[in-house]
Amino acid sequence: MKLFDPSSCRAADRLAAERGVCPDTLVRNAGHAVAAQIACHAPRKRTLVLCGKGNNGRDGQICAQTLHQVYGFDVCTRFPLQEPVTDDLASYGVIVDAVFGTGFHGELSAELQHLFSLCNQSEAFRVAVDLPSGVDAGMASASENSFCAHLTVALALPKPCYVSYPARDLCGKVILCDIGIPSSVPQQLTPPFSLLTEEGMRTVLPARQTQAHKGTFGRAVCFCGSPGMSGAAVLAAAGCSRSGCGITLIASCEETRQVVTAALPACLTAPDDLSCADQASAVLAGCGRGQTASTEKLTLDLLKNLRVPLVLDADSINVLAAHIHGQKALQQAACSVLLTPHPAEAARLLGISVADVQRQRMAAALQLANRCNCTVLLKGHASLIASPDGRCAVCPTGNTALSKGGSGDLLAGIAVSFLAQGMPVFEAACAAAFFHGKAAELYTSRASAATADPYALAQCLFEIL
Repeated sequence: MKLFDPSSCRAADRLAAERGVCPDTLVRNAGHAVAAQIACHAPRKRTLVLCGKGNNGRDGQICAQTLHQVYGFDVCTRFPLQEPVTDDLASYGVIVDAVFGTGFHGELSAELQHLFSLCNQSEAFRVAVDLPSGVDAGMASASENSFCAHLTVALALPKPCYVSYPARDLCGKVILCDIGIPSSVPQQLTPPFSLLTEEGMRTVLPARQTQAHKGTFGRAVCFCGSPGMSGAAVLAAAGCSRSGCGITLIASCEETRQVVTAALPACLTAPDDLSCADQASAVLAGCGRGQTASTEKLTLDLLKNLRVPLVLDADSINVLAAHIHGQKALQQAACSVLLTPHPAEAARLLGISVADVQRQRMAAALQLANRCNCTVLLKGHASLIASPDGRCAVCPTGNTALSKGGSGDLLAGIAVSFLAQGMPVFEAACAAAFFHGKAAELYTSRASAATADPYALAQCLFEIL
């Protein structure tokens, strides 16, 4: 599903105007739509409407008029960008934020932070017009002390901030309202952001032809596992073989090879040697390898010499982050690369804190993809898949059943499986994240998330793919 960033929203407004839709009509329709949703969902109590200077503020003014004239609300309108709001907020049962819209980015002023902090602490039902003030509509980041809504009345187009964090937490319930933009307008636009859907993901899965054989579905070679961490190799292999790969080979130490053979007899094993990748359709490296000199050498050699898609996870990411030429090696890789970092690994690659990554997850994912010239699957709640061409997809699936060690190994195995079967890197990453999350959802439909483990989730792949 398309998600419209501020640039795409402006393009939609221009196209609507070209089709004869007056901008004032859109503003009027927006104000009426917000008022109708407030009348439906909010208590009939004294209402404060905070209005800004732009179209969002005009939406708020029309909303205030409509609430009073049509729905009989007791309404007070204030303009915090022009003069301080001195009202006793405890006297209001509803507070409507129409200060900033899609044009906002950066940090709120100290005065607005103070005002919104008081709003957020009040017992009022809080409503945001299109998006909470302080939220970046496109990057889904948020200023300190942004307005925190119980209800966001989304106008015309879905936006990244409704589904990606941290902004998502500030939106509350999101209701999308039509304000009169012709349906043909969003169809004409191709924004770089999207929300993954099951229908869309199933259309990109590899076809299973009747007369196919194991070679048809690729050969994945996984350089995973080490003494004491053989389970990572088992989970990666399980994710790979159970998501359609024809041949899964684990290249590792003797201990890991024995564990894999015992757990998954259909998987091949071989000594840990770069030559194992010679016949591969796709390669995975890093899961349970350890941050060792041999992992560093393997990872750099793969980047330099491999000609098929490569997934780098866990320790392969960490050794690159620690290596003085790690990012250069990624930029100059001879193959397509998918990085699957969790926030701490992404932070190491970017040279920032984990908190900074989490404050600006979408920007961090896109920056990492651009800087390293590779596709990035930034793991976490609502995982993000970013491409160096500027695309970014939000994965809506998953839950805390994935909050267990080894879940990333399973995900990496699913990703290399889809790549071995011939899927493009961005689509393979999207599908891996989506169905990994679906496996968690299937598990928790039958048992507590607390009891889940990655191997149990691997079993769930049987039913969702």
